Amino acid sequence: LGDSTLGLRLRQEAGHATGMGLDVAGARWLVDRYLRPQPRLGLAPHLLSFATAAMDVSDGLIKDCGRLARASGFGATIDSARLPLSDPARTALRHQPGLLEVLIAGGDDYEVLAAVAPNQAEAFRGAAAESGVAVAEIGRIVEGNGVAVTGADGRPFEVRRTGWDHFPA
Repeated sequence: LGDSTLGLRLRQEAGHATGMGLDVAGARWLVDRYLRPQPRLGLAPHLLSFATAAMDVSDGLIKDCGRLARASGFGATIDSARLPLSDPARTALRHQPGLLEVLIAGGDDYEVLAAVAPNQAEAFRGAAAESGVAVAEIGRIVEGNGVAVTGADGRPFEVRRTGWDHFPA
């Protein structure tokens, strides 16, 4: 999650790699994830079997999670400590903790966000693994509305930018 956004940032602004603590290989990894997305096509049959709702993360995790939850009549919580991040993204986040909001609000990830019932989660993880696709439990669907995010410290994390708006108001 967030690799594409960081890759785009590296392409747009020279010198960012050093500020993010990235070596050449890490920077190249992120740029490649931006230029050559890898959709999780192997997950499709398992989403049909296990997910009660699913969508791609194209406009940012927070925005798309809000859309999924709202369409279902619920809210959601996301635990940022559980986000699946690549090693280069983790390195960048360690060097610039403020990048957390960028990672969860950036788009073009070609990742999948799915709601799977707790009693189906283990079977879903196993089926996904057999297809070569890693999945991560990052939060919960909850009563209410909106998306709440907890920071790595477990405290509420305020998000100012939720994602990409195609048609801003």
